[in-house]
Amino acid sequence: MAKAWDVPGLSPDKPLKLCARDIILTRFREMFSYKVGVIANDDIEFVHDFRVSARRLRTVINVFKACFPEKEDRMYFKAIKKIARCFGQARDLDVMIAFLKGYRKSLPKSKRESLGPLISHKQHQRQHQQHRILALFDQLEHDRFEERFIAHFEQIDLPYAVDYPAGLTFRSQAEPILTGALAQLVAYDARIANPHYVDDLHQMRIAAKRLRYMMEVFQVCYPTDAYRNVLHQIKTIQELLGIIHDCDVMMAFLQDYLRQVETKRYEWVIAFQKIPLVEWSENALADHLQTLPQPSDFSGIFSLLLDQHQRRFITYQEFFAFWHSLKNAQFEQRLAELFRTT
Repeated sequence: MAKAWDVPGLSPDKPLKLCARDIILTRFREMFSYKVGVIANDDIEFVHDFRVSARRLRTVINVFKACFPEKEDRMYFKAIKKIARCFGQARDLDVMIAFLKGYRKSLPKSKRESLGPLISHKQHQRQHQQHRILALFDQLEHDRFEERFIAHFEQIDLPYAVDYPAGLTFRSQAEPILTGALAQLVAYDARIANPHYVDDLHQMRIAAKRLRYMMEVFQVCYPTDAYRNVLHQIKTIQELLGIIHDCDVMMAFLQDYLRQVETKRYEWVIAFQKIPLVEWSENALADHLQTLPQPSDFSGIFSLLLDQHQRRFITYQEFFAFWHSLKNAQFEQRLAELFRTT
């Protein structure tokens, strides 16, 4: 993940609206700095960096949108949401294609063939998505979107929006915004004990990502090692939950693919889905899998399904243990106290 650009002139005691404006402009310029690489399409990391910058920008917009209540502001923000969605789809495909290619190389030659059609299918979808990205850039250039966006926000100055009076500083909003983001994260604590709650784990990942991005935004208000250490812990939560989500997406895709290919393949999927996500040892799992019929022409897909199942199980156990170690160390209380020190 590309490091977020520093925001020039950002200061804890600067008026809030001007800080919000400066962050938005910095994230916007950061995002479009990857445009040339995205168009060339030689390195998937440009799409990744563009997407991450777009997400950071959307997070800032959502938090500070009350500073910008005008109709034209909302029009620009809506366009950013559309851009972020387009790049999210492209990045997801890049990740899946790269993973499938890497996994295929790790298999014996006898099992590689069945993954070929999967990779080709995803590559075709990615090519289509690249056409959408190029068309989007063409439209943005035709509309002079970059130029107009920058010009619009550069001219924003006092007076402030009604919801944010002139006396409000950047520092004054750090605690309430970060505390609110923390509350959204810990709200999932009661749900994550069940590894089958796929959507809750996914939503917790999103909450961790938002808290991380907002902590990055307000880091200028907390120049301490304690703050940086907590930021690293939030990043770890996000990354572990990200692996779990990737496994869930991959398993759902593979099962759906088998369902569409042949009924007898789907019979194997039904048996696979009965494998519990918890309470089994590796030996017990291996013994159980030997009882499942595995047609040889799809052996690579079956191997990948089982690999993802096991990876998810191991990562979930790691995440759950890490989360409880944080809870035992009074994680929520310590963060709330830290956020009050600005």
